[in-house]
Amino acid sequence: MYRFSWYRRFTVRHRLAICLALTSLGWLLLTGAVLAKTYHNGGYQFDVDPPPAWVDVLPAPTQWHGDEDDKGQTWRNWVWDQQIDRRHGDRVRYIDYVYQPLTAAAVADASKFQIGYLPDFEKLTIHRVQVLRDGLWSDRLKPETITLARRESEFESDMATGEVTALLVFEDIRVGDVVRVSYSIAGANPVLAGLVADGTTIGGSHQVQYERYRVILDPGVPTTVVRDPRIAPERTEDLPGGKRITIEEHDLKPISTAGDYPRWFYPAPIVMIAQRHSWKDIADWARGLYSPPRPLPDDLQQQIAQWAKLPDPRMRAVRALEAVQDQVRYFGLEIGQNSHRPAEPADVWRRREGDCKDKARLLVAILAQLGIHAEPALVSTRGGDWALHQPPSADAFDHVIVRAHFGADTVWLDPTRTLQRGDLDQHAVSAFGYALPLVAGSDALVPVVRTPAEDAKWQVDERYTPTADGKNVHLQVVTEGDDTAAEVLRGRVADTDLGKLQDRYRNFYGKRFQSVTVAAPLQVRDDPLHDRVQIEENYTLADPSTRLDGGVLGIDTRADGIDDFTRMPSALGNPYPVDLDYPVQVEHRIELDLPKGWHWEGQAMHKSIDGPGFTYSLETAQIGTQVSFVHRYRSTAAFVDGKEVNRYADALRQVNDLEGRRFVVTRDAADQRDDRLQRLVKGILDGSGGDHVPGAADGSGPVNADSSGQHPAGKDKKGH
Repeated sequence: MYRFSWYRRFTVRHRLAICLALTSLGWLLLTGAVLAKTYHNGGYQFDVDPPPAWVDVLPAPTQWHGDEDDKGQTWRNWVWDQQIDRRHGDRVRYIDYVYQPLTAAAVADASKFQIGYLPDFEKLTIHRVQVLRDGLWSDRLKPETITLARRESEFESDMATGEVTALLVFEDIRVGDVVRVSYSIAGANPVLAGLVADGTTIGGSHQVQYERYRVILDPGVPTTVVRDPRIAPERTEDLPGGKRITIEEHDLKPISTAGDYPRWFYPAPIVMIAQRHSWKDIADWARGLYSPPRPLPDDLQQQIAQWAKLPDPRMRAVRALEAVQDQVRYFGLEIGQNSHRPAEPADVWRRREGDCKDKARLLVAILAQLGIHAEPALVSTRGGDWALHQPPSADAFDHVIVRAHFGADTVWLDPTRTLQRGDLDQHAVSAFGYALPLVAGSDALVPVVRTPAEDAKWQVDERYTPTADGKNVHLQVVTEGDDTAAEVLRGRVADTDLGKLQDRYRNFYGKRFQSVTVAAPLQVRDDPLHDRVQIEENYTLADPSTRLDGGVLGIDTRADGIDDFTRMPSALGNPYPVDLDYPVQVEHRIELDLPKGWHWEGQAMHKSIDGPGFTYSLETAQIGTQVSFVHRYRSTAAFVDGKEVNRYADALRQVNDLEGRRFVVTRDAADQRDDRLQRLVKGILDGSGGDHVPGAADGSGPVNADSSGQHPAGKDKKGH
């Protein structure tokens, strides 16, 4: 599904940051009003014309009335005015933006603008581009220099939207200049049938002197306003020509946008305004897009016939789901009607490509032939309770999954995921929160219940086996992923040449140990029946130990398997929630096999830390000739509340102190004497002198081992 809703571009490209969320289809630079004229470029067009008559055009500002004590700021937003006309079934968005760069670096941003629009159903009109310098406004509009080009901003996400970008570059913009840009985009995607909500964030990462958000609707239309309590109350006016809803704010302070907050959270307050609809209205509209399919291709029919012979309907569903997941490549052609209307399932199968709605419709069609009742369901990838707080609208969703029925049981399936294995319950879906099923009588959001298979279960076994003289150590690392973790490991192996993967992992340990050579090729073992994947690494470490005082040896280790789940938040001090990988279970077991005559100088212990959103424990022990450090981590929540972030950070500091451990061992006197003699001879030959390297003698003490890079269970390899 084409994610073309007002919140689609929360990450903005310019200094306006969050407050461009609604109209950040791009940026455009405009100048003073001129006679109406159409300009063509690159096969596309735009108009230059004064604003529509219904627009309340603000007078040109000449003075900054905001906080003058803004040292350190690089940007000022003088005016951010958005007016939207939704009358007569149309949609016209008017934008008037006045800004000021305060540094040389900011001038580079202020001198170039771009704005995207969808020419299939939208029309771009530029009203004004002006610059204020020394108290005088001057026109800077040069329509003939505007470049129009198709620039697919979503192409890297395997989506083509047909978006066209207007590119402008301004000459002679200086520090302290004030730039005014105003334009309109008229039109709306007809497939949405007007069932959309308008919304924006108020404020942004820089000061805003004046912000106005206004929506005009047909007279007497019932409306829904969803407003963050931090935003001033709306003003509603019943005019002869329509109902006008306005929100105004003055002198808004900068809002920090830094942080690792969940997708459903925005640092800036949000307001949404919509004509009042029900979820039944939205479900009925969407069901009309999913008409009964034409017959499926013969080759697919042959596969369906084979699957139909399976006695268990759940196993039939597994075969159908995996075929759609792995044999149909994800790609969305989200142009015009295709943004929300799914393609014909037969065509999707023949092309072997489709987006979420295409793959969902195909899967439902296959399941129907297998005697399994199922229907598409609309969800938001924002997850959490996001959808519950949206006014019922067609653009409240950006993804489609499938709900399948097996007697009294309901199973949620996502045909866009790949490389899932195991039984049906192990084919997990993401934390979408709530869904709108497209079935007759659907009139409310329903919770998407996740299965235990959503747990990403990681087991890392790291084993050190030294030679008797300690000169070399064999290191074996076995990383095992179950359920969701297995899916991630399969994806990593499928996407990377095994030779390159081997080099990547070897380089990881090479950052910790001086000499690392591959002792055996990388091995991958996949058990699809139990949805489990193992990756085994084998290395030879040359003299990896650190010689401490008194003939004591130390081997540094770190629980890299959990390291990435326990990194400090990128920003502290903000009252924002922190997103966690959830649900996750990790056990990282580090073992040392003691050769004859070696003795561990540590003690058995158990430490545990219960932080907000997670639990962690460390056990150290010796059984026979094997010493082990066992680190266990489990996330207990999807996020940490903003009020708990400081306590969360304190708990992480304790965990980080325990993740790096050192095996400290001694050897029998004869072994130490032979070792000293060898090092003395070596020192005479090369002049090194054979001095000891001072260090801690605690048998299981912490060590700040180099944790740069990522372990196979690290996040960049897991893709969480």
